[in-house]
Amino acid sequence: MSSVLDWVAANAARYGFDPGKILARGVSTGGYYAFRAAHTHAGRLFAVVAQGGGAHHLFDAEWISAQNRMECPFALVRGNPGHMGNPGAEEIIYDWLDDPVGGRR
Repeated sequence: MSSVLDWVAANAARYGFDPGKILARGVSTGGYYAFRAAHTHAGRLFAVVAQGGGAHHLFDAEWISAQNRMECPFALVRGNPGHMGNPGAEEIIYDWLDDPVGGRR
């Protein structure tokens, strides 16, 4: 992100950018990275829009189990059918919840 912001600052006059009004926007994983940019480059961004980016609720078991009843429902089980050799959604979710990021405890 630093290199992108540096490029924008260096080329602002050439392309008519206002370096004081740069925003970061992302959807899904991009939303996660928009959150990160908000944290790591807060002084260089005017705004951040993070749509569907993983935040504090992402790994909460209650939130995950409620997905099919929320505003934008999706069926985790249908997205990972066991008949194709994949484990069930519940097994995957609980593995995610039990294992730390990067295998560190």
